[in-house]
Amino acid sequence: APDDAPERADPAFRRERLRLAEERLQTYRTWAQYPPGSRPARENPDQLYPRNPVVRGIPLSLSGQPSEHIALKLRQDRMAVVGDETIQLGIRCEDSQGQVLPCAVESAQLSALPTDGVPPKGQRPVSFVADKTPEHEGELVATVRPLELQLVERTWPLRVDVKLRAGSDPVEQGTALFDFLFTPEPPAVPTGKIRETVVDGSLVLYYGLEVRRPGRYVLHARVDDSQGKTFAFLEWNDLLAVGPQEVKLVIFGKLLLDEKPRMPLKLRDFDGFLLKEGVDPDREHIPPRSGYHYTTQVYPSTMFSAKEWQSDERTRHEREFEHDVDDARK
Repeated sequence: APDDAPERADPAFRRERLRLAEERLQTYRTWAQYPPGSRPARENPDQLYPRNPVVRGIPLSLSGQPSEHIALKLRQDRMAVVGDETIQLGIRCEDSQGQVLPCAVESAQLSALPTDGVPPKGQRPVSFVADKTPEHEGELVATVRPLELQLVERTWPLRVDVKLRAGSDPVEQGTALFDFLFTPEPPAVPTGKIRETVVDGSLVLYYGLEVRRPGRYVLHARVDDSQGKTFAFLEWNDLLAVGPQEVKLVIFGKLLLDEKPRMPLKLRDFDGFLLKEGVDPDREHIPPRSGYHYTTQVYPSTMFSAKEWQSDERTRHEREFEHDVDDARK
């Protein structure tokens, strides 16, 4: 409220304002124990397993209207395709109880979505076949390698538009869509070289990249302990020049001491993208490295520091929140 607002003189209002200001300060201090690029895994549950398939349950679309009788379970094993990678798509037709219904794909076309005012260039047919594996029982599955289809020459959003017939009584005709981002030529590729060292009480992993296009990169990795428990989510967000580079992934010392992972540690699922501001699409993905691909040495806990993260950024934010507390006390 403005300084001259009548409610500012109300004791209850003043107490609540002070409580909220103190809560914001304490919440930030709790968060700022660790740096932004080295966080407890529990803070990012949606980003811990990037290679898990994306599954959506939606009604069959009948000329834009949802079917009352038939539902679709749509599965795709990734949202971004890089270089020569493939993407697998799955369709399962179900009734309201989740039981499999007859399902047939009449046609499926891959096309580039219009963006930045540029129209798509043509279409390519996609073939769906019945999946015989128990894991995908009742699914119609297609495997697409966009690079072979030569539909786009740079990073572009692609769509598979499926027309299908589902059910038996009644039989309904409708559509389903799959969208993903395709990067034909990755802006950087992992070299496979990783080295480690302890710096200022934190374990630092230097991750090798061969950078082809300069700019700001946002990169992620997950860290498990020797028992497979994921305890750390690492992020690197900074500029990279062209050529061989090393990205500094920090497993913060206090995070190691607080989470108490069992050594050795295992790095998995490295991925990321070149951020492109002011354009659409706004990123170019790099080839991911899936699964475990590096194991650290075994370190005693005495090698790591229990000190909280300190930086100009933290000091600046704390001062702002402290100012709010002081102002609320007046």
